[in-house]
Amino acid sequence: MGKEKRGWLLIVTILFALLIAASTVNSASEERWTELNHTSDTILQYVKQQHYQEASDLLDTFAQEFLQTNANELGLTMRELQILTETFDEAVYAVTNTALTHNQRVSLVYKLRLLTDVYVHSEEPLWHNMKTSLLTSLKQMQPEDKSNLEVSHEDINEFIAYYDTVKPAWSVALSQEQFQRIHSQVQYLLQMRNQNVSLQEWSQHLERIEQELFHIFDGVDEDEVTDPSFYWLIITVSSAIFSSLSYVGWKKYKGHKTDLLRMKDRGRS
Repeated sequence: MGKEKRGWLLIVTILFALLIAASTVNSASEERWTELNHTSDTILQYVKQQHYQEASDLLDTFAQEFLQTNANELGLTMRELQILTETFDEAVYAVTNTALTHNQRVSLVYKLRLLTDVYVHSEEPLWHNMKTSLLTSLKQMQPEDKSNLEVSHEDINEFIAYYDTVKPAWSVALSQEQFQRIHSQVQYLLQMRNQNVSLQEWSQHLERIEQELFHIFDGVDEDEVTDPSFYWLIITVSSAIFSSLSYVGWKKYKGHKTDLLRMKDRGRS
């Protein structure tokens, strides 16, 4: 076997090894996230049943499970790690603070549930369940009297509460551009309620938020959870295999052509 051919085979072997290693890491990461997702769901069920001590104990288990694996193995960026840590702290606060109402406790823990679910590769993320609540509460902020802008703070607070619940999950599930759009629109809504705006301005802004929500829930501009570098590796391996096969085929063709020329020369002699 020639040196060039051995070199190509070595490259293909190395790339295949990298592909298998990447696949193994992804599999381990998915398994760990499945465990964390299951734990967060159990915590939420405990809180819904007002078993706050059991939920608190299980949050300790969640922290231990999370610490057993570093952020890189879970595929987390530093930004995502910060979001997960803050959301986890809110869940701990929810199950230990008796001054909160039951609904407030459920909402804070539900944040963690929605966030961990993002990392489990599902065709229907759990945060999709927030669609009806968000759109319904948004419509309630449209004044019934079209000649007068009167919106109760309760209606606004209800929408903001739903948004705050889903915000951590969206901050990692959506593209940065799309998340910044909806986040900026919600922040501007908060400013508008303290300003003297016209009914037309208020209604138009609610329509913009509604349109953005439909885009989000219809899956527009949604990020793929899979790391793009994994696809790059597949393309690289495929290209290397194709090049190697082409090279081997060309060498065989050249050798076969040489043999034919030799046979012709022998026939003439």
